[in-house]
Amino acid sequence: MSRRTLDGFVPSRLSEARIDKHLAQGELALRADVSTATISAWEVGRSTPQVDRLMRVVEILGLRMDE
Repeated sequence: MSRRTLDGFVPSRLSEARIDKHLAQGELALRADVSTATISAWEVGRSTPQVDRLMRVVEILGLRMDE
C-alpha cells in the first residue's frame, strides 16, 4: 500500500463530509483505524494524510477521491 502523502488535500472538505454523515471524529477514527488526533489534524490542516489512510476514510464516508 502506498505511504505517499497527498497533494491537493482540502481539510474543510473532509470535515464537511464527516459532518454530513453525522459521524464524530472519534467514530470515524475508530472505523478507519486511525487516531482521533489524526482525524482532527487532517481537518484543521495541521497534517496531510497518507494516501492509504485517506482511502479508508473516503470509503467509510462513501466518497470518491476526485470529489
